[in-house]
Order: sequence, then C-alpha cells, then structure tokens
Amino acid sequence: MIVGRLLYGADDHVAQFVGGQIGGDVIYSSHRAIGVLSNNRSKLIAGVVYYAFDGSNILVDIAATSPHWCRKDILKSLFDYPFEQLGCRRLTSKISAENTRSLKLCEGLGFCREGLLREGGTDGQDAHVLGLLKSERRF
Repeated sequence: MIVGRLLYGADDHVAQFVGGQIGGDVIYSSHRAIGVLSNNRSKLIAGVVYYAFDGSNILVDIAATSPHWCRKDILKSLFDYPFEQLGCRRLTSKISAENTRSLKLCEGLGFCREGLLREGGTDGQDAHVLGLLKSERRF
C-alpha cells in the first residue's frame, strides 16, 4: 500500500533493497519494513527495516540511494512505527565504522554512539552501535 511517498506491506521487497545497499549477506527474519518512494512514486529510494523486536528495543537498518527522502514528515512516520505502534523504548542500529555518511545521518537523527563491535560489520570491518531512546526522538 502506498501512502503519500511511503510504501507499506512490501516488507521483503524493501528489506531486499536495504540489504542490497548495506552489502554483505544480510538476512532479516521476523521483520517489518517501510519504503520511501521517489517524488513521482516510480522507484524505491530509501527504506527502513525493523527487526529483532524484544518488547522494548528493535534493531533498525536504514539505506537510501538519494538524499531527497529525508523530510520531517517522512521521518515522523518512520519513527512513529516503532515508538508509537510497537511501544519501543529504544532503537538500535549497527553501522560500519567506515560508513561515515550513514553515521552522520543517524547522529543527525538523534542516535548516539554507544559502542564498537570489532569486526562486527557485514563487511567484516568494525561497526559502531548507535541507540536512540524514545525520549531523545526529534521527529
């Protein structure tokens, strides 16, 4: 289902897009995903995969091929799902230490670096663990 520029109900399609952008052998089990479509709704330009929900925390992977997806109304919807619908207290993301653009994006969204996983990235490189508490939510 398409609502504005958001794509719902295509979890596997969006997860495949996000996994392809992240690289490595990403396998999502028990996941939900929201896609962001281009302005003319002709192609997927960004997506968020939510997975491994444990009742208070959920893991998220975010990927995009264009910076034009990142608008306040879209971000509000993407954060509403885990915080309002699922009742999460926090989001957790793992990002390759070499992926400076994604680290900058997530920190701009309010995520804080919480640790380093040595060789923990999908590419075998070090990865940062970032967290965002509901109380720190900006959108």
